[in-house]
Amino acid sequence: MALTGRAAVITGGSSGIGLAIANMLKREGAKVIIGDVQKPPSTDDSIMYCPCDVTKFKDLENLLHQSCKPYGHVSIWVNNAGIQSETRHRPFSNKAMMDTVRENVQKILSINLQAVIEGSKLAIRHMKDHGHGGSVINMSSLSAFIPLSNAPVYSATKAGVNQFTRAAGLHLGPENPIKVHAICPGFVDTPLISDMRQMIEHEVGEKLISADEIASAALELISPKDPNMQNGSIMKVYMKDGKLIKEVFDFPGAFRGKKVLFKDL
Repeated sequence: MALTGRAAVITGGSSGIGLAIANMLKREGAKVIIGDVQKPPSTDDSIMYCPCDVTKFKDLENLLHQSCKPYGHVSIWVNNAGIQSETRHRPFSNKAMMDTVRENVQKILSINLQAVIEGSKLAIRHMKDHGHGGSVINMSSLSAFIPLSNAPVYSATKAGVNQFTRAAGLHLGPENPIKVHAICPGFVDTPLISDMRQMIEHEVGEKLISADEIASAALELISPKDPNMQNGSIMKVYMKDGKLIKEVFDFPGAFRGKKVLFKDL
């Protein structure tokens, strides 16, 4: 098994994509720790649960601390926790921009973007201190490229996740044993959109992606087949003409002036 002996932390891992990733990594031999505000369904001893509200930095620190107790150090960190709670309008509706309330905006920003940044920095610092390398996976969305008019704030946070991931990968550099990547799924069949499944399939004209297919994408980024994959790469996962497409792309170039990201590491 490819991940035998490695400890993997997954935020938002109690359902949907996060739980699928947890089970996938467990099957590959990893020791999995789920951080979530809700307990996952019953699991065996190979999956540990730690209560965690990702909007609270102390919770993220505690999640890392509790994960290190039994396993020594963490070498896989998946920032998966996310919400899309702007409105319940039809996909591609133009009403959400004016209907989104201030409290929801702050909540979406805190969970979808700020927690990804803070979780990534925490994990990278930990991996650097232990000198074993590691992998950070940030869950983004295809809406970072094709924004949803019924979810403008959600789309903006996912674009932010992409740019943060790219900048972090650039900062760490190609030779660094710590890798940071992002996954941008299309519409995934999860509880988040369960009540809109038929509506979305009708609007998009494609079947929804399964959570297990996103978990497989995460595994590919944690253990890439291409040794030359650029640090900070983004993987798009979407359906086209009934077929699942996984497309990894590297950014063509970026500002390489004075390094300021993670300057405290």
